[in-house]
Amino acid sequence: MFDLSSQYALRSMLYLAGLEPGRLVRAQLLAEELSLPGPFLAKILQQLVRRGLIRSRKGPSGGFALARRPEEISLYEVFSAFQKIRRHENCVLGEADCTDENPCALHGFWNEFRQRFVETLRAMSLADVMAHESRRLAAQERRTAAGPTAAAEQPG
Repeated sequence: MFDLSSQYALRSMLYLAGLEPGRLVRAQLLAEELSLPGPFLAKILQQLVRRGLIRSRKGPSGGFALARRPEEISLYEVFSAFQKIRRHENCVLGEADCTDENPCALHGFWNEFRQRFVETLRAMSLADVMAHESRRLAAQERRTAAGPTAAAEQPG
């Protein structure tokens, strides 16, 4: 649903959001840490700077950092920097004349889905994604520490 530029932008911004405020990271290090292609990432970072989502400083002590706190940056802002979220407004069945007045079989469903989707992107911040990821990793660690489940240990 999202192109590579959007995915790489989100991954980069989440990495930057995890750093202490004010710390700058060079594009090359960011590319290495996230296993992303450097030249492509550099273009993505410049687009994020132009959109005011991250800031950059040149020079030996330069690099990139978030322009605002993670709580203040929505997923909608990140994704819309690289693709038109509105492109999902096309008819899901590909009909050219699908409108509210002349709806296709999925028109109502698609309109409702699209509206909730955009609302969710606008409501969710980088901080929300980071919190979810922290909970997911903690649950994963608990499962690993607990070892195999009792059901898996019983002979079948």
